[in-house]
Amino acid sequence: MSVDTDLPTSDDESQSAREGRFTAAVVAAREAANISHQQAAEALRLEVHVVQALENADFSPLGAPVFIKGHLRAYEKLLGLQSGSLLEFYELIQPAVAMKVAVQKPETAKPANLAPWSLGLLIFLAMVGVAWFLLSGDADDESAAVPLAVEQQTVEKGDAAEPVAAFPAAVPESGVATLVLKFADECWVEITDTNGLLLESVQAAGAVRTLTGTPPFSFILGNAKAVSLMVDGVAYRLPERAVRGDTARFKLTAADIQAVKDSTR
Repeated sequence: MSVDTDLPTSDDESQSAREGRFTAAVVAAREAANISHQQAAEALRLEVHVVQALENADFSPLGAPVFIKGHLRAYEKLLGLQSGSLLEFYELIQPAVAMKVAVQKPETAKPANLAPWSLGLLIFLAMVGVAWFLLSGDADDESAAVPLAVEQQTVEKGDAAEPVAAFPAAVPESGVATLVLKFADECWVEITDTNGLLLESVQAAGAVRTLTGTPPFSFILGNAKAVSLMVDGVAYRLPERAVRGDTARFKLTAADIQAVKDSTR
């Protein structure tokens, strides 16, 4: 079964009309396959309201575009649609969907205008301050030299003390780390490091990806159970608290990487 994606490119048809075409096509395909919203949600491992939102061209509950496309591919298979038909439809309507997110620029504060007499007062005060600094500089230098000499003498004659760290040494978020991901099943992936996006795509079963970047890393895995991760040659177990359903979202800092390495020693 195929979905009609022949949308007019003129401005005569509104965005809502295009989204309406998408909805009508998907609903017709689902009803033709005799699948309810509940059955579709169970098959796609989604909530019912998310499936309903998808059919209404509201893709916000699905997250990043890589996950939207992954769910659309899965829905195509479930409904017996021609591969890529829903994706083609999504590509036609998604530019306007992306524009729904408005970015507000912060207002720049305007400098206050100073009256002429205020400017003169500031100049006068600045001159007074410079004169006081020059006159008192010699006295300050002499008085400062005495405590410094005493402090140096105390250090030389006193017993050597063990240095005490006021705070634990921080693990620097620098250096390069190598990630190796193996996929036992299809998975949607988004990985970034401190410099930006490293990977955003759908990985096929059996795929192996090697990435090099600078921590901290941020991970979004659409099918976490299908992914095994190694960091600098050491296996890393995904934190249980990061997994919700099939999806995992977590960060991996330089300190986390060092802890993984230390655990193998």
